[in-house]
Amino acid sequence: VTTEDIEGWKGTVKGPGKIVAVMLADKYPVELRTQAALALVDMERTDRDGTADLQSALQRLDEEERHEVIRGMTPGLETLMKADGKTDSGATPRQIRAKDAAFLLIPYAPADVKVKLTTDVVQWYVADFNGRSLAGNYSAEQVVRALGSPAARELVTGLKSRLPPQALVKMAQLIGQIADPDARAQAGKRIIAIEQEMNSAEFLAWIKTNLQTQAASQNVKLTDAQVSKAATKNRDAFLNDGAIPAMKWLADDADVKKRLLTLASTPASGDAGTQRRVTALQALEGKVGKTDLQPILAMALDQSTPVQVRDYAFDRVGDIRAPEALP
Repeated sequence: VTTEDIEGWKGTVKGPGKIVAVMLADKYPVELRTQAALALVDMERTDRDGTADLQSALQRLDEEERHEVIRGMTPGLETLMKADGKTDSGATPRQIRAKDAAFLLIPYAPADVKVKLTTDVVQWYVADFNGRSLAGNYSAEQVVRALGSPAARELVTGLKSRLPPQALVKMAQLIGQIADPDARAQAGKRIIAIEQEMNSAEFLAWIKTNLQTQAASQNVKLTDAQVSKAATKNRDAFLNDGAIPAMKWLADDADVKKRLLTLASTPASGDAGTQRRVTALQALEGKVGKTDLQPILAMALDQSTPVQVRDYAFDRVGDIRAPEALP
């Protein structure tokens, strides 16, 4: 059996079975068996699930052989996961198959390779979390919850201000629920920096550029005033639907809680400003204690504060359950 045979078998009716046979046969060199294992992932078939064949075959190997094959496969899987090409879903079928296969290999891999594959799989999602989070047989959430704290730690590097708001919130949720305390602390610092970056002139300029590019592609002419108004509305959405709700999952961190209290208590103009304060108070649910009572109570009792803000401030006072609030 040669390399050319394996490549040819990827497209024949009985080929997958022959490829599996090569992978299982110890009479062949490990390099050829590794190539056979990668071929199961790489082959484009509608009648056969190569990753399922791979997993089944690995279970039939003894541990030493299994570790050897997986170790040999890892560089090839990394190459397939980064293969050129992109679709509307954010990745090509080949990339998605390689990601799924890498995830399936992790329980069977030797310790050092397990760490490497965990990083590879999570960073694959991080590269385009919004486009890839639901790609393949396993979603980003399924993968991170299955792999635990090491996987959640990798997500911290993917927290960025220019992520779609829903993606930022989901990543923060997974970090807050699964990551170790050190990773959560890092994420807390990062989310505060992101919120402040969103308030910067540079971030607003980036949104304006995107709006102008989109308008030009649709042959729509916008005035400077229209661009500015739309950019401000978009920036408010990044904050009120992204950064601040994301803080909810990291508000056990003292600095994050402090920032939410500041956002909630700082007067802000317009509906978006009021919503920002409300969202900050919503994010503090279950995170406040007696030391936070006075600033929250001051918000609740201040008749100049918008009624929506006062409403949620009273909710947080209720959370604290402090008799000192009653007078």
